[in-house]
Amino acid sequence: METSIQTIGYITKEEDLQILDFNIIEGTTVLETFEPFPGYHREIEQSIFPRSVFFILKTPLYREKTARIYKKMKKNLKFIFQISMTKIILNNQVYDAIRVLNINEYRNILELQKELLADGVVFYKNSIKPGTAIIKTYKQFELTEIKTDLFISNRNNLFSYFIIPKKISWDNFKEITTKIKNSWNLVSFDAAIGIIYTKNEVFDVVRIFSNHRGHSDLQKIQEIYLEKIQIKS
Repeated sequence: METSIQTIGYITKEEDLQILDFNIIEGTTVLETFEPFPGYHREIEQSIFPRSVFFILKTPLYREKTARIYKKMKKNLKFIFQISMTKIILNNQVYDAIRVLNINEYRNILELQKELLADGVVFYKNSIKPGTAIIKTYKQFELTEIKTDLFISNRNNLFSYFIIPKKISWDNFKEITTKIKNSWNLVSFDAAIGIIYTKNEVFDVVRIFSNHRGHSDLQKIQEIYLEKIQIKS
């Protein structure tokens, strides 16, 4: 029997970030993903609308404050968007940021910044050198458990998650993922790590993004990761 859950947690992944220098408040620092799913070979079409956009902050926001601002912004703005809190490690520096998803025009970025500014959000104004970053995004999840410890997102079924037995560093995870992909000749996928809270506990998870896969593919990916992680330990 499939079980649905709503929970919170975060996802950590590596992305290449570039500077966004138009349709923003002058003097603020805004970054944009260059390729949102670098491990996924490229059934995703190139687009002319924003992917993930990051407003770098001078001071962090916390979950309750972010939720209240988001609720207010959705009433005031007439276009679709999502925001979430994020930490970015870039060039050995840690930055607090707001990640924005699902906007379909660059001009909306300026409107979002103005709303945040009116709510007291303080933007970071120093320059940042673009590059490869480790990004931790705090999220709400709506998941269906299709098999023990294997979940599909109810919001977007291209995303799936499975529980792993222990916390693993990004470097070790990246090494394991590279080895799997070098020996993998089936579906293309992008992978990340994170945590979710469920069953009154915290669980480490792997997040998989793929456009062409059935449950059997997911289970095979799950089995290989679990085997590699056990060997790594």
